[in-house]
Amino acid sequence: MKAMSRHRLKSQEGSRKEALNDGGLVDANRARLAADRIFEQSLGLLTRSGGLSILPGSWTEGWRVSDQGKLALSSYGLPPARRDGLMGVAADFQESGELESGADGVRFYALGRYGSAKLVAVEDDGCILAVPERSEVHPGLKSRCPLGIPAISVNASIDLFVECAWRWYWIVPLLADEQKRVGEAEISAWRKGGIDGIPDPYVEYQELCGYILKKYQVIDSTIQGDSDFWSDVIVDLW
Repeated sequence: MKAMSRHRLKSQEGSRKEALNDGGLVDANRARLAADRIFEQSLGLLTRSGGLSILPGSWTEGWRVSDQGKLALSSYGLPPARRDGLMGVAADFQESGELESGADGVRFYALGRYGSAKLVAVEDDGCILAVPERSEVHPGLKSRCPLGIPAISVNASIDLFVECAWRWYWIVPLLADEQKRVGEAEISAWRKGGIDGIPDPYVEYQELCGYILKKYQVIDSTIQGDSDFWSDVIVDLW
C-alpha cells in the first residue's frame, strides 16, 4: 500500500511538471547557464559584438571625473537605444564639457538614459545617479520631499556603470524570453484544469532575477538588494 501511495504521489508530481513543461515552463538551469555565459564574457567582446558601442566625444577628456572612468567610456562607450521594445541603458552623452546641475544642487555630466530618467556621473565623486525627468511632487508630499523626487543611486563609479549597462544589454532579452515562457506556462496550466497543486512558474522566474541581481552585486558591492536602480530594473522588469 505504501509503495502504491508513493507511486501515485510521484505520478501526480510528474503530471504537474508535465503540465508546466507543455506550456513552456521557465527552464531555470538553462537560463542561468545562459546568464553565466554573459557574465563570463569580457567587456571588450560584449561591446564589439555587432559594432554597437556608442562612444562619447573628445570633450570628456576635460570632465572632472576619474581617469579610470574616462578610460571606460572611451574604450567601451555605452549601448545604443534598443529597437526591440525592451528597456535598457541608452547612450545620450552631453555634447560639452560643461557641468549640469540637479534640483538639489548636485553637479554632474549626462551619460545616458533609462526610459525617461537621465543617467549622470557626479562631479569629482564619479558615482552614477538616475535623475527623474520631472521632480515635482504632490503638494501634500512637499513637506516630506521639499526638493522634489530625488535622484537614486545607480553605481559607485563610471567604470562599474559601463560594465553593468553592457551586461544588461545582453541579459534583458534573456529575462524577457523567460518571462514570456512563464506566462505561457500559466495559461497552459489553466487550460488543463487550473493551477491548484502545480508549482507556481513565477517562483522560478523570480529566483532567476534574484540570481542575476547577485551577479550585479558582485560587480558593484554598493548595489542594494531591494531599493536602488538595478534591483528595481532587474526584479521589476515587468
